Amino acid sequence: MSIARKLTHRITIGGVGALDAYGQRTPGLQLTDVPCFIDGRLRRVVDKDGEGVISDFSILLLPDVEVEVGGTVADGVDRTGISLLPSGRIILLEDSNHPIRGRVVREIYVARN
Repeated sequence: MSIARKLTHRITIGGVGALDAYGQRTPGLQLTDVPCFIDGRLRRVVDKDGEGVISDFSILLLPDVEVEVGGTVADGVDRTGISLLPSGRIILLEDSNHPIRGRVVREIYVARN
């Protein structure tokens, strides 16, 4: 069974933009209606700086979805349109690799805004 059949939720992902002349972060590339699976369990994870942080959600994505730590997620809904995740910030990114197939799923950890 394909992982794509399990990704029954949808989300909008915003990338990390560049700094403008005033040192403010500009919005990055935005992906809309991305298939995913949203898990709302609290978890303690270690971020890219080695700090322990609390993740409010973990989200499973297809392996070819481009996301960045520090990016944003918004408008997470289930297949009936019920809101599961209004908005959040990506704090950790992990790829699950298969020895033959390579990267099979991408998991992001999200803290609420």
